[in-house]
Amino acid sequence: MSDGEAFSRVKIVGQLTEAGWTLTDGRSVRYEYTLPDGTRADYVLCDRDGRAMAVAEAKKASIDPVEAERQALAYARQLDVPFIFLADGSEVWFREHGREAHPRRIETFYSQEDLERRIATLATRIGQCLDYNRCGDSRRRPGGEFAAPSPSCLGGR
Repeated sequence: MSDGEAFSRVKIVGQLTEAGWTLTDGRSVRYEYTLPDGTRADYVLCDRDGRAMAVAEAKKASIDPVEAERQALAYARQLDVPFIFLADGSEVWFREHGREAHPRRIETFYSQEDLERRIATLATRIGQCLDYNRCGDSRRRPGGEFAAPSPSCLGGR
């Protein structure tokens, strides 16, 4: 990690804190999270039960954070989460990749509660179970959009 990215991460930690994220509980925010393919997501934002909801990819200020979209999208697909954040400490971009074609700039990171509400809304809108990380591959179509939940997933709730 370069000095520029390290500085951006200090600012991003401040933004996450201001948005109400608990950074020290070991569940809400995971840093440098190792993914199934061995790559590492800069941040994985989780619900109160520790289930991943979003990936946040950090870039140094001299790099447009939107350039990290492909990388963050690959991480989100591995974790089976619908949301990505792209940040450089000054700008924050957000995308619900199963629904939006491009990231959009937002004021700051959404809070844990905001993401939990978005997950619940997404689940309601598409008839999905709320245990979004545990439904298996039957939830995703080849293009990455969400499909109907599997019967075993529905039986769990």
